[in-house]
Amino acid sequence: MLLPIRFFPWQDDYFNLPLRPYTVGYHQENHIIRPEGYSASQLLITLNGKGRLRVQGMEEQEFAPGNVMFLRAKVPHEYYPVSEEPWETAFVSFHGDAFLDLYQFPDFLLTKAESLTPFFSIIEELWALTIQKEEEAMWTAAKQLYALLLEFYRLTLTPGKRNGTFYSWNPRETALVRVADYLKENFSCPIIMSELAKSMGYTQQHLNRLFKKEFGMNLHRYLQEIRLEKARCLLHDNPDMSIQEVATRIGLETGYFIRVFRRYVGITPTQFKQTSNLYSRDVIT
Repeated sequence: MLLPIRFFPWQDDYFNLPLRPYTVGYHQENHIIRPEGYSASQLLITLNGKGRLRVQGMEEQEFAPGNVMFLRAKVPHEYYPVSEEPWETAFVSFHGDAFLDLYQFPDFLLTKAESLTPFFSIIEELWALTIQKEEEAMWTAAKQLYALLLEFYRLTLTPGKRNGTFYSWNPRETALVRVADYLKENFSCPIIMSELAKSMGYTQQHLNRLFKKEFGMNLHRYLQEIRLEKARCLLHDNPDMSIQEVATRIGLETGYFIRVFRRYVGITPTQFKQTSNLYSRDVIT
């Protein structure tokens, strides 16, 4: 029996619970395109039929009966039915980044359960709780959601044994590595960060936030660090190379290079070159 989507009634305060269910139900899936992702994380179980999921930077994945899929909030994606029979799923969406970070959930997880009974019993209870507005129902829903996610987490711990298949992918992390590699390989060229972000499917502001969380600095600072490290190597290894040529080789205008170098290194490129040459002569002597 299909259960139409229901929203949980306690969304305003929710006492800052680390796990808060948002929607729940069993229904027939249609073609869904979400270029900005969904506002909540999702746990989705295929009951009948088949569907396919596309996430940027990841191979397309198929969902067959018994497959259980997790997808983090705000991850751009698209999914659609591919079987002649309707693609029917049971699902719960929820908020709870603290919980997901604690258990190191990536952006995407796919596994197959031998038995779906533990999932269905909890989802049915959650669905029934949506019409109750008492505070006790809110706490019960949070506990049931926790139990549901722990059951899913348990399946992911032994890939290839109980669950038959297991696929884990973090397209966001992959995109950040690709950005970092691009900056390392193209530091000597003019780089427009907004265009780089767009090519990865993000706005510049969003990519900057993700990048800083992963690497501890924003895109601009990361690129400057690469350029300055290369400049230090050039100045140390090529005492006869002019400051202008060093600046050109790292993709900066000479005056700007001198200012940036002094700001981050504490001395001018010329002073650094002189210090390096003195050290080199001392070593040789």
